Amino acid sequence: MEAFGKVLEVLFEKRLIPTMAGLVIGVTVYVLTPDQTILLEKLGRNWYILFFAAVGFLGITLIHYLYSKISEKMVSVSNKRYNREMDKKREREDLQEMWDFIDSLSLEDREFIKTFLKNNNAPIVEYKNYASYYYGIRDNTDLVKRRDITDTDGYIKTQFVLSDRFYKDLKNSMENYGRIGNFVEEK
Repeated sequence: MEAFGKVLEVLFEKRLIPTMAGLVIGVTVYVLTPDQTILLEKLGRNWYILFFAAVGFLGITLIHYLYSKISEKMVSVSNKRYNREMDKKREREDLQEMWDFIDSLSLEDREFIKTFLKNNNAPIVEYKNYASYYYGIRDNTDLVKRRDITDTDGYIKTQFVLSDRFYKDLKNSMENYGRIGNFVEEK
């Protein structure tokens, strides 16, 4: 009986509301049950009340558990939806920023970029002399990677290639929107 008292003590300390509700359910079932019930006769009054109190406690605990799991899932779904919307918004803002940048470039620079889109970002080679100065998009080392090479005749050439991220963004823009800037250009 002492162990039973310890169990009740733990239940009252940590799970007071479900325990009390379970006891109320147990007493209510006992009061509403006819005296000649087989289960009541076999268990006795106290065990009968405790049996239905335990069933009530487990039912309430199960409902609480299911409610908390469903609530967590709903919050998780809501957060995922919000994050997807924010990612799409950031993507649209980044795309608009890239389009504005492309529109600010000279016609020559836009054509230079389109060449990379046509040749799948294969290197473009230009001859270089010591008086060469790179300007525009060719000077932007964040977007255009370049390196000097020497050919077999001793001439210095410069290889250009778009940075991977910039190329992917441009290709994505072209595939999804049919343009790389705010304006659709004729081909």
